[in-house]
Amino acid sequence: MEILHCITTISMGGAEKQLLTLTREQVKLGLKVTILYLKDKPELKDEFERSGISIIDEIANKSVILQLIWLKKFLKSKSLIIHAHLSRSELLCALCKKNNYLVVTKHNAERFFPKSSFLISKILARLVFYKTDLCITISFAVQKYLEQIQEISKSNKTKVIHYGASPQINVSTQEIDSLKLSHGIKNELVIGTIARMVPQKNLNILVEAFAIYNKQNCNSVLILIGDGPLKLDLFLLSKDLNIEDKIRWIPRTNKIAQYLSIIDIFVLPSIYEGFGLVLLEAMQSGTAIAAAKNSAIPEVMGLDYPGLYPTNEPHKLFDIFVASEDLNFRSLLTMRYPERLSKFDSAIMAAKTLEYYKAIL
Repeated sequence: MEILHCITTISMGGAEKQLLTLTREQVKLGLKVTILYLKDKPELKDEFERSGISIIDEIANKSVILQLIWLKKFLKSKSLIIHAHLSRSELLCALCKKNNYLVVTKHNAERFFPKSSFLISKILARLVFYKTDLCITISFAVQKYLEQIQEISKSNKTKVIHYGASPQINVSTQEIDSLKLSHGIKNELVIGTIARMVPQKNLNILVEAFAIYNKQNCNSVLILIGDGPLKLDLFLLSKDLNIEDKIRWIPRTNKIAQYLSIIDIFVLPSIYEGFGLVLLEAMQSGTAIAAAKNSAIPEVMGLDYPGLYPTNEPHKLFDIFVASEDLNFRSLLTMRYPERLSKFDSAIMAAKTLEYYKAIL
């Protein structure tokens, strides 16, 4: 079976990293897998190719018209499954589909084109859905949201397949000590997050909760890993709260496992998440997690997970910080991880995907 995955970028985003995990498993299953990406720097290209996955970069960063012409010609004489990820790729593949089967994976709990009007977004999303043979959503929360805004309809061609955890990266004690030393961290309680600095991630709530906590426990630091348009706003907020010297600002990095190993409490304060891949990464690292109770987050962590707090309530997040000073409380959080991670096995994800591929053939 031959699969052409089309995705907007192969940078270090959540959807992109998850595609790497899926395609690695598909190669193990004996599938012929090719990746076509449309724009930006191919940050994950080497990792894909080392896993036996072919990369097509012939139309990367070309105009939409040239991409349409090329893909129509490429697909004309081929019999394969096209698997599209992210809105731009979905639309391109839907317009170019001929005698091929089209699968799309919906990675986000947001409108098809958030920057366009509701009507335009809905029309384009419904066009793609009409052309689709199989629509995969990465969580029940994503499926419910897209049905509510009518960008997909209730249909037996819609299936939920949760993300799968990538192989765990072992981090040495030497790496941990070196990383702490480089950021001037000694015996402080380390609170942190890894996120794009955009409104969805709601990082101001984390900064506010940390400011409240740091007044009580000045032996604490906050690590903010990531970049984005709100980075300056967050820095100015930290200055207003007089905690700028307590924050370590780390640019976007591929050393996710290493940083998670020095964080005592990982926080995901988002307003919504389609899944929250970083939650799996934090669980693999054995890091205590505090997360906003909304969208897909309880689906990943478990409805009764003690580290969930009401969205947009920094004082409730502060309460978790206080409770986490007790190692027994942190152990209570992390003891649930093996059972949760077993639900998000990458081999199971790939097997389900293959099962649904076969069903549409």
